[in-house]
Amino acid sequence: MQDFFGGVRQGQVLGSPAIGRWFDDLEPVPTLAAVVSQTCDVVLDKRPTIAVAPVVALEGQQAALARNRDTPRYIHLPAVGDGWFADLSYVRSFKKEQWPTCTVQRGIGETDESVRAFALAVGRWFARFAFPNDVVPFLQPLQGIVRQKYSKPQSDLGMVLHDVVEIRVQAEQWSRRPLSLTLHVVVRAGVVPTLAAGGAPCGDVIDDLRRQAPAELATSIRVSKEPARKALAWQLFAEALAAQGRADQAGAVDEVTGLLWSDDEFPMSLMRKSEALDLDYLSPGYPV
Repeated sequence: MQDFFGGVRQGQVLGSPAIGRWFDDLEPVPTLAAVVSQTCDVVLDKRPTIAVAPVVALEGQQAALARNRDTPRYIHLPAVGDGWFADLSYVRSFKKEQWPTCTVQRGIGETDESVRAFALAVGRWFARFAFPNDVVPFLQPLQGIVRQKYSKPQSDLGMVLHDVVEIRVQAEQWSRRPLSLTLHVVVRAGVVPTLAAGGAPCGDVIDDLRRQAPAELATSIRVSKEPARKALAWQLFAEALAAQGRADQAGAVDEVTGLLWSDDEFPMSLMRKSEALDLDYLSPGYPV
């Protein structure tokens, strides 16, 4: 059996009617299971077990949300079919020696990007930061904006959100109350114009942009031909996103600051101090 697992990789799908006996509490009982264990743990003799997730079929809106990575529980398996997903809620480990004779097929693409995306999706389910319960209501207004508009790229706000790689939140100490938060909005490199010396917009432009809501700022970003105005609109967009939570805060947060970053400049020091906001709370963990 170890010879068999020497050729198995994370993200592949194992198939056998015997798989159903380990997932007989599911309906319908699955006959396919996706490999969740890291490849090194699968192939090494000294690792006695393999972790797998049942492969399930989803339809309609539930499938659409899962394909868009809005539901961390499910990982899309496009090589199996458009409506097939690994269900991480039922990950189970078994001894390799107990595994039945089975077929092996691809679950994901063969590119490095596909392999990495699957590994990140597994990690996302188990490693998501547990934001304190009294902070979650503060995040919900921003959650609504991202959920509603990210899936509508034909809108200016949807288009702008597709240039956002990640949104991260930082607190000096999560156990303190009230909290002062920093919302780091990280965008794709090259999206925000680099300003030449003396290129700052005039005061009237600044005042006009400061009065705009996120959707209006997104339009300004999209239509502006002036690099200075576009760059300022991006910065104010980050601040406006951070400001969305203030109306519904539950007393846990008294201040929030929005900062804009390019993904090739966001420092590792802040990466260690901040937490990615996931779509279960706010936005896709990777990439937006």
